[in-house]
Amino acid sequence: MKTPRELLSLYYQSVGRGASFLLNVPPDRRGILHENDVASLKGLGDLLRATLTDNLAAGVKPSADWEYDLGREVTFNLVRLREDLRLGQRIDALVVERRTTSGWEPFAEATSIGSCRLIRTPDKITARRVRVRIVQAAASPALVDFGLFLEA
Repeated sequence: MKTPRELLSLYYQSVGRGASFLLNVPPDRRGILHENDVASLKGLGDLLRATLTDNLAAGVKPSADWEYDLGREVTFNLVRLREDLRLGQRIDALVVERRTTSGWEPFAEATSIGSCRLIRTPDKITARRVRVRIVQAAASPALVDFGLFLEA
């Protein structure tokens, strides 16, 4: 069984890219989950709750150009985006930027969003204003969720 941190990395690579997260944890010969598996899964749950409970952009509404003024400087290393899939997947490419004294600075990019896109940054980012710049889209973007989180 993988460690909770290894499982978290797999979570970001699957769920964070709109896919399913297949754990493949079968019962042992006793017909129950092995204690080590249970401990790793509990550790993963603890990491996810510690990270995703405090959305640093909660309640912030975007401007017309998808700019989010957070009202204060926040430090984060995980961006969550979701599209309204009832309208279809529309966004094909995007860049996430922060406002600095010299202008907009890109810090992350993705090729799609879909049901859920989690973008981890290699370093912590501090910003008061963040925007999602849609680079390519099949139709008008329909973002329904934007979140900033500090990974535990």
